[in-house]
Amino acid sequence: RRVLKPGGTLHFLEHGLAPDERVRRWQRRLDPVQKRIAGGCHLTRPILDLLKAAGFTIKELDVFYEKGASKFAGADSLGTALCL
Repeated sequence: RRVLKPGGTLHFLEHGLAPDERVRRWQRRLDPVQKRIAGGCHLTRPILDLLKAAGFTIKELDVFYEKGASKFAGADSLGTALCL
């Protein structure tokens, strides 16, 4: 098992909860279906909250919608986090 050492940097690109409330409402409606058809994949994971709860400090962050994807499925968080 590999563990990130304190002071190590995590680079991440994750899809999750959208920045806009209107899109988040659709994500919540569609999440049960998404989990069934995509092997347990969630649309509504709060990526930043999960990283912070795991002991990371966010250093860089870009939240955006993937070009060509539906907003409910293409909300992404790209960044780096420091392991405490």
